[in-house]
Amino acid sequence: MGESTGIHGVTIEDQWEVRRRKGIENWQHGLRFLGKALIPGTKRYKSKGFDSIRDATAWAETARTRMAGGLAPTVNCRVDLYQEEYLANLSAKGASPFYCRQAQVMFDAMAYIGAKDVSDRGFPVKIEEWLNQLMVQTEAGGVVRRRVSKPLSNATKNRYLTQVKAFTRYCFVRGYCGRDVMVGVKKYKEAKMVKKTFTIEQLQLLLSDRFRDQEFWLPVTLMLMAGLRIGEAMHLEWSDILFAQMRIQVRLKPDLYRLKNARERTVVMQPELLAILKPMAQTAGFVVPDRIRKVKPTWGYWFKKLIKAVGIPVDDGLSAHSCRHTYISLMIAAGTDIFWVSRQVGHGNILVTQGYAGNADAYRDAVESWPEKKRFYLRSSF
Repeated sequence: MGESTGIHGVTIEDQWEVRRRKGIENWQHGLRFLGKALIPGTKRYKSKGFDSIRDATAWAETARTRMAGGLAPTVNCRVDLYQEEYLANLSAKGASPFYCRQAQVMFDAMAYIGAKDVSDRGFPVKIEEWLNQLMVQTEAGGVVRRRVSKPLSNATKNRYLTQVKAFTRYCFVRGYCGRDVMVGVKKYKEAKMVKKTFTIEQLQLLLSDRFRDQEFWLPVTLMLMAGLRIGEAMHLEWSDILFAQMRIQVRLKPDLYRLKNARERTVVMQPELLAILKPMAQTAGFVVPDRIRKVKPTWGYWFKKLIKAVGIPVDDGLSAHSCRHTYISLMIAAGTDIFWVSRQVGHGNILVTQGYAGNADAYRDAVESWPEKKRFYLRSSF
């Protein structure tokens, strides 16, 4: 029994059905679907077996198209032949430097583990072994440096898996391989974790004037009181702060900072934050000093230095992004409408905001005395 497709000269044969009709015993064995591509100018076919009709159809249509163009029906899709083209395509599409570096790490890893041919049936197995065994560690330039024994989280594995899938899909769509071998490879299940946030006691210490001389105090204060991401806080300009309207504009700045999802927004400025920023206001320039703003790799160092000075354990699982989680949890605990909070922090999906607000219950008793909703009142409550 054969089934033709939209391309002339392509037939998909269900071999199990053929054997069943012929009364062959044990007809359910071997590869089920046979993709057949007619050789131009002849009555002969090039054929290949597959487990799924989709793979058989993709291979047969690609083989027929290649033969019609005078090319060999199938070729091995070597990674090293197409990786530079793929990386150039990423850059042309405007992919972030981090994403491009991660793609380069993926190619280095594939060369290391011997995953050289995208059309090889063993390609997904090699990728899975790489993700589940010793992981790679990279330098700032994205070059594989050494292998370490610490396993990656499932979230990190999925990022690399997505990169591999994007590359194999790229090769398949352009006809470099007969089928996409990574189709059907499932992502790793990610464990749901409650995001780490500051305690009320830690916040009262962190926001006090005692640590105002610490260089990272101001960006941390912006993140805690306005829910900004670290990149948004570091690239905030004085012209973005509208003191009369008590608003902060989070604007797209292509030359300086790639705003997540390109979603601009206006954030309500808390009265306590207004009291901090107004005496410091300037006519132009950045709110955060250039000394720490310009060197992104050191941001984590400055954050750890600050919380160490405050007396918060450095290995407590807190990061600069914990400030944003803390802000959302505090606002929800204070009874603020979650849709309002979601708009404030620039989330496209309210479910993301709910996930960030996992520690809201821990703050409810502390915020009962706050005078109004949508008000940060930690500095005034000492």
